[in-house]
This record gives sequence, structure tokens and C-alpha cells, in this order.
Amino acid sequence: MTWRGQSSPPDRIFSALVYLLPIIRALPFGIGLLTAIPALGQIVLLAIGPFLQLYSTLSNSIPFFQLIVFFALYLGVVRNYRFSNFLRYNVMQALLIGIVISLVGIVTSLLGMNNLLGETLHTLTFLAAFGASIYSLVRSATGLFPELPMISDAAYQYIR
Repeated sequence: MTWRGQSSPPDRIFSALVYLLPIIRALPFGIGLLTAIPALGQIVLLAIGPFLQLYSTLSNSIPFFQLIVFFALYLGVVRNYRFSNFLRYNVMQALLIGIVISLVGIVTSLLGMNNLLGETLHTLTFLAAFGASIYSLVRSATGLFPELPMISDAAYQYIR
């Protein structure tokens, strides 16, 4: 999509970095997969290790940190029309990926899915969220709008 204007290098950097949040949120869902394939786990931890360390430290020391981050990004970036549409769109899309991850976590915990079905759903959630986040990270770092089915449409509706 090019109809929403150009993106500056700072917008590209922040838009790419914001996709680390859903990756970090999806990691607990991928523990089974990452322990089954240790090389993949090492690559993921090597790539996002410093951000994961910072996020977990802040999350453990500040009550409701994840909720604070959500509202800060939503109210401070998505609803702030002084930021570019490119940045607002990517932040909203990253937040929506995080919401989907949270909803899957709530459903699996409410239904008590600690069996093979629950593990399969967790692995699929991790793979979908991780793949969508990496794809979106790369596309936004290159200045292109990442298009994800349904999520991009919802993100666009929020930034209009």
C-alpha cells in the first residue's frame, strides 16, 4: 500500500521494533516447540535476548506493565494523529497480534487444555504469531506496509 504516504527512517525503526512485543508475548506458547528444536530456541533467544531480558525485568518490577505498555502505545501512538500513518498502522497491527495471543491464552486456560490438543493449539499460536511478527517486522523495516489477513483490515479501521 502506498496511498498512505512515505515512511521516514525513524518510523521504520520504531515500526519494526514494536513487532518484538508480540514475539515476546508468543514465546510462552512456543516452549514445547523451542525445547523440541533447541537450535531454533537458541536462534530466537539470540535474536531477541536483550529485549526479552528488559521486558521481563520491567514486567516483574512494575505492576500491570503489559497493560501500561498497551495503553501507552494505543493512546500515545495509534490515537495520536501527529505520528505518520505508517507508524500508527504498524503499532496497531502489533497490538492486534498481541490481543489474539492473549485471547488464545484465555480460551485455553478456561477450557483447561493441558493435553495434546492444548499443546497443538499453543504451538500453532506461536508459529502464527511468530511468523506474522517476523514478516511484519521485515516489511516495516523496508518501509512497506505489511498485509496480514483480517488483522490489517482491523488495524486500518482503527487508524482512519
